Formats: sequence, C-alpha cells, structure tokens
Amino acid sequence: MLTPNSNVENLPPHVIRLVYKEVSTLTSDPPEGIKVFPNEEDITDVQVTIEGPGLLPHQDLPPQRGRQRRDLRQRPQERLEGRAGH
Repeated sequence: MLTPNSNVENLPPHVIRLVYKEVSTLTSDPPEGIKVFPNEEDITDVQVTIEGPGLLPHQDLPPQRGRQRRDLRQRPQERLEGRAGH
C-alpha cells in the first residue's frame, strides 16, 4: 500500500486520495506500452516506463537514470520559450 510522507504533508487529503486512486489504477490496469512502478514508501515518487513506436532517432540510446523533476505549474508558453535556446 502506498503511504504518504513529508512530500505530501501540505496537500489536502482529497488530493492525496485522488493521486493514490490514479496511481493504483495505472498500476493494476496500465495502458498498452506503459509500466508504472510506484514507490511503496512515497506516493509522490512514481517511476514510469513508456514504450515508443520504434523507429525513433533515439531508440538505441540507453534509458535515462535518475529523477527528473519539473514544475507542473509552469505555463505551456514558458516551457516553449525555455526550449527555444536548445
């Protein structure tokens, strides 16, 4: 069972329940090509593997390791502007 830790101490209980429900659903019945690996100790730590269609320029690269954290509150336009320099 997933348990909340200090990462969720400031979230309202209904949000924690919603996240738990969604992660549980994705774990038990994931969409095709997606595997979900929740951290049993931290409901905010979810690892996901997504299989692509193949024939992609990066398909032979090794999988990325480590955590990538993004601010989900960032507006789409800011994300686009941030990528313009790449």
